[in-house]
Amino acid sequence: MLAKQAWRIAMLPDCPLHQIFKHNYFPNSNYFAAEGSYSPSFMWRSILGARDLLAAGMRWSIGDGESITIMGVPWIPKPSSFQVICPPRSLDGLTKVVELMDETGWKDDMVRGEFSQIDAECILSIPLSRVCGRDKLIWHYGKQGIFSVRSAYGLACTMATIASSSNMARKWTMVWNLHLAPKMRLFIWKVCFNALPTMMNLRNRGVRGWVLSM
Repeated sequence: MLAKQAWRIAMLPDCPLHQIFKHNYFPNSNYFAAEGSYSPSFMWRSILGARDLLAAGMRWSIGDGESITIMGVPWIPKPSSFQVICPPRSLDGLTKVVELMDETGWKDDMVRGEFSQIDAECILSIPLSRVCGRDKLIWHYGKQGIFSVRSAYGLACTMATIASSSNMARKWTMVWNLHLAPKMRLFIWKVCFNALPTMMNLRNRGVRGWVLSM
């Protein structure tokens, strides 16, 4: 799966694949910030195409909290955005996750006072180590934060279902907003959603042949 190679390129700087593609396509940035070049190879275009899937399943794992901003960054274990929904109620200097922590763990009262209940519960559910290491990016859907093809496939299916539902809702709205007679709108809707009683559709729905021949 291409997302597997994309993960290696994004997360393993010592990997030969990372070094090759970095030299050719993102010498001054990283995989997620890479832009399409003038004449990219087929492999690079394909690997770059897996970026949205990879980004959708990744979030920060909290270490010392010093490199993670509170807003606009995926760091809480709450799919699908992994981000804080509402900003802190008092924005006086609260910018980094480390400011929500002390030597014993999360500042419980501060977190509950600054964030919505949903966000606060998600934040306080994150375990903190007494020996804080560095913040790091992980794959949310894999064991110990490690990417797996199986979990990526599951996420891809979920994303496709959501996209399909959203597209269907847009079609529905567009059809019913047409300035046409109700019967015509209904006919167009049936065409768009393959709901006309054609021979093929009737067979697929289990209507027997003798009925079709009447």
